Amino acid sequence: QAPLALSGAGRSGGHQRRDDHLARDDHTLVVGIAVAAERGESLDSLLKALSPDLGFAVVLFVDEGEGAAELLDRLSGQSSRMALRRAEDGDRVRPGGILVVPSLHAATFEAGRLRLRALAPSRRERSLIDLFLSSMAEWAGERAVGIALVPPGADGTLGLKAVKQW
Repeated sequence: QAPLALSGAGRSGGHQRRDDHLARDDHTLVVGIAVAAERGESLDSLLKALSPDLGFAVVLFVDEGEGAAELLDRLSGQSSRMALRRAEDGDRVRPGGILVVPSLHAATFEAGRLRLRALAPSRRERSLIDLFLSSMAEWAGERAVGIALVPPGADGTLGLKAVKQW
């Protein structure tokens, strides 16, 4: 499977307290978008509508499954007004661009940074979207916005519930 080739460079590295980047009184919205490959057309429409002028910090998680690799490959050539960049472990969550979680990785948020954990290709873990969205809600609180472009009843329900509770 080919790596995602998106714009941008390296990681920021290191751990810092939550308020070192997005302070508790910062009003920057953190938008977590989780998408199943079969919902790629909906994602295309959403990405075209997002503008860096909105000041959102956006992280995109593509659920593993049939068609996921193709969707990630297609994103590398996607025209979007916000720059898409392949996320790396420790990247800061910043407004104005879209961090794309690489294939075969679990993603969580910690102290204003995206934490990635590689997954074995042969082992599909359950509830990765729930983990992603719940972690975002726990870190960002009322600034969290969760979007799940997944089939009804799919992974993501509990994560969206966590976002809504804030």
